[in-house]
Parts: sequence; structure tokens; C-alpha cells
Amino acid sequence: MRRIGLVLVVLLGLLISPTAAHATGSGTWKTLVTTGVGPSERSVPAVAGASNNWLYVFGGVKDDFTTGTNTFYNDAYVLDVRASQWRQIQPTSAGGPAGRAFAASATTPDARFYVFGGSTYNDQGGDFHAFDDLWSLSGRVWTKLASGPVGRSGATMWSAGGKLYVFGGIGADFATRNDLWSYDIATNKWQEVLPNGAAGNPPTRHAAQAGPVAVNNQLTFYGGEGDPAQGFPVLADTWQFDVLRQRWTEVTPAVGDITPARNYGAAGVLGGGLYLQGGDVPGGSAGCGAPFPQNPTNELWRFDLTSRTWDQLKPAGEPMPRIKRHAAGVINGRLYLVSGWDFSCPGGTGPGQVWNKNTYVFTP
Repeated sequence: MRRIGLVLVVLLGLLISPTAAHATGSGTWKTLVTTGVGPSERSVPAVAGASNNWLYVFGGVKDDFTTGTNTFYNDAYVLDVRASQWRQIQPTSAGGPAGRAFAASATTPDARFYVFGGSTYNDQGGDFHAFDDLWSLSGRVWTKLASGPVGRSGATMWSAGGKLYVFGGIGADFATRNDLWSYDIATNKWQEVLPNGAAGNPPTRHAAQAGPVAVNNQLTFYGGEGDPAQGFPVLADTWQFDVLRQRWTEVTPAVGDITPARNYGAAGVLGGGLYLQGGDVPGGSAGCGAPFPQNPTNELWRFDLTSRTWDQLKPAGEPMPRIKRHAAGVINGRLYLVSGWDFSCPGGTGPGQVWNKNTYVFTP
């Protein structure tokens, strides 16, 4: 019965929705001209937009196929979108998070930036270390907060109702998880909401794609990668967690779904939609030092949080490059994209990775 109801909701959404499967005239891309010193070449940093018009960027890794080395960063930057100016944050005291990639992040209404977990690893994916620490950044001060979930990389974080929510990730045992935790900001305390393996949880995963805010008390994510024992399958499902009812619902549409499945895209919530740009799709080449086939896309998709359908958008403005392992933040109804890389290896020759140092902004 629930499946029939879902199909009816989807069909009704298609009838009343003004968008089509390939909507045109749906926003504009622009390369932002910035001043100051921004982040160096890197992938999968922690990024979030804040109410003070700052885009926070922390850490990430330069996973360089040419040299076969991974360089992990623990530096932090802010982009003041009012002035289009980057600056590096110089902490007022020693300490702060260690260098890492795949950390989860979010901001709260008071413009504090939160970072949880993440990992370091070698170029073969070995020597894997998963962090379990939670930090906040306010102004130039890093503060280490209470310990909670076991260490993990590629968890998904949201900010909602004075709490942070953390889902899934891949642990130090190199197994993906599907537990859900909440952190009460006022009391500095963690609580396990749903344990790993609980009935009704989404399948285990890491690196799901989401915007770190709730809409109508719903936390929404798409995809990610599944169990390493099964070869890190790229997942293609969409889920929502009801904060009030404390339960998950799969909302993968029967029609109007995103296709093909993709991972390592950049996502953010604008109004009533979850926007997903870029990522890796099937196909591509494994040359130029790449450990597996690379096939970034420049597509932009929107998940309507009311009709629960995906639409591919065709924005105007400047063309976006193919890009993956980048990150996004939302400020004042605009989506800002930073970091990541394209990949090009025609005929088995370079350049291979094409690092992105631009800042792109999407206006719906």
C-alpha cells in the first residue's frame, strides 16, 4: 500500500509541477571573480555557508594521481560573498582539527561552523584513520566539543532545531554504517537516535550527497557509496528523516528519478529543492595514474522536496566544467561551489586531473 501511495504522490507532483525532466531557463551559473587568498588545490573539503555571508572551507586532500601522494590540510578559509573576498583564518591559539578529508560540516544560525569526523589514508586507500572529534569555529577560535559517535569518514551532517544530526559514514573497521546521532548544541551532549543496523534505516553508506539543513523538519540525502566488501557500489536512492516522528522514509521516485546514478557531487538546499551538481557517472578512463575509471559530469539536478521528483536543469550563463569531489555551500539563496577536479586522459596521455581553483555561483 505504501508503494502505491508513493506512486500516486509522484504522479500528482508531475501533474502540478511547472518543471520538466530537462527544465530550461532554470537559473544561471557564473564564475565568481574573487580577491584575496583562497584554498589551494584540493578535493572533498568541509564546506558550509553561514548567516554572516561567509562561506567556510576547511581541510580536504590533494589526492594527486601524478605523484601518487595524498596531502591532507587542516587550514580554514572564509569567502565573504558580499565583497567576493577570500581570506585564510589564522586561529588565535594552538590546536584545532588535524588535517583530514571527507569531514562532515554544517553551520548554525549564529554563524558557527561545525566539523565532525573525516579521515586520512594513503594513495591505495590503506593506512585508513577515521576521526571521531567534533569542532566548532567561531571567528578565529576553534573549540573541541564532546565526543560521541565512533570515528567515521564521509558522514552526513545537518543542522536543525538547535541540534546537529550525523548519519552513516565509514568507520575505522572499513565498514559503512547507517546509524543516526544527534548533538544538542546547548548541552554539549550526544544522543544515539537510531543504532547501526536498526530496522527501517537506509542501507549503510558513506559520502551521501545532501544540503546540511532541514526543510519542513525533513533531513534529505541522495546516494553515496555502499559496502566496501561489495566494491563500494554507487547508490541511487533518496531518503528523508522526519525529525518529529524520528523515522526514515525512502522517497526514491518511481518516475522522475535522477539518472544515471552518481557520487562525489556537490549539493545544497535552495528553497524547496535539494540541488546536486556534478559528480562521477559510469564510464570514463582509468589512465593517467587514476586508480579507477573517472568520468565527471557537469549536470545539475534538483530534487523537489514537495513532489519528491528529480529534474535535470539546464541553467543559462557560463558553462560549468565537468567536476567531482568538490563541495557546496548556500548563502542568501545562492549555491557556491569550490575545490574538486575534472579528469582528462585522451589516448592515455595527460593532463589527468584538472584541479578547480575557481568559485562558481548558481542563482535559481
